[in-house]
Amino acid sequence: MLTIIAKSGYEANSVLFSAFAFSGSVLIIKTVVDNPEWRSHALLIIGLLPSYLLFLSGGLKESVLLFGAGMLFLGYYNAFNSNNKWLGIVQLAIGCWLLIIIKPYFIASILPAILAYQITQRLKLQNYFFWGIWGLIIAIGAVFLNALNFDILEYIVRKQHDFLNHTAEIVPGSAKDIPMLEYTWKSLIIQIPAALWRSLFEPMPWNIHSPSLLILFIENIIIGALSVVGLVEWFKTKNHSIMSSLLLQSILPGLCLIGLIFSVLGATMRYCAPFIILLILAILSYLPLKPKNLDNNEL
Repeated sequence: MLTIIAKSGYEANSVLFSAFAFSGSVLIIKTVVDNPEWRSHALLIIGLLPSYLLFLSGGLKESVLLFGAGMLFLGYYNAFNSNNKWLGIVQLAIGCWLLIIIKPYFIASILPAILAYQITQRLKLQNYFFWGIWGLIIAIGAVFLNALNFDILEYIVRKQHDFLNHTAEIVPGSAKDIPMLEYTWKSLIIQIPAALWRSLFEPMPWNIHSPSLLILFIENIIIGALSVVGLVEWFKTKNHSIMSSLLLQSILPGLCLIGLIFSVLGATMRYCAPFIILLILAILSYLPLKPKNLDNNEL
């Protein structure tokens, strides 16, 4: 469809995909940030992120993925927390459809967090139950998929082995050695901390072989600094943001999966880019720069 609209022109396609990414960012921010003044600050910070500029403002499908995520979040809010129920259902369906056909693991990473949030709010449970319900939903989902003869462990191990074999053939410049997973849950669980490290904190200085990796390293420093400031502010105020918990829960499974499977830094950074947007929004809600009337406990 995009090819027909753009008449196979690369420049036109780049503009269209950039518009998808920008629209998706606006929809996500509109959903998770209540104060209009702070929305403009959040959009500015996200729009200047190297990950956004490199991977979400061109002809890559991650741009459409971000738009699908925006439709998913906004559709959920309208369907369950506003008077625009039917509009929300349509938006939710469009978002789910886009995410499923582009990156099924992305929606699989987000849905448990949304379900946990909905249960917590409907039952009026304390916020500290939120993470427990989220973990329980993931466990139940894994058991359910296994009952449907979909072996999650086999899928992850097979994907990693296939990518490692492909990497050995093409020998990309940003490839690095990662432990090969075995077909055991113990092997998978042990590798999760290292997988999160690869997704969130690499490239390290000794892995930098190109200007793009250097830019992403600088981005990691910025994200790390924002995280430290947010933690300090949290210790001062003890203000728990359930919205930040929702966003963190939405990205953790996806970041773990990416870190477990991919051994090429360029690919890892590209696939992590949409999750980094959600991570930034989760961090921003704890920063002392937000207006006083920002309510973190509402969608």
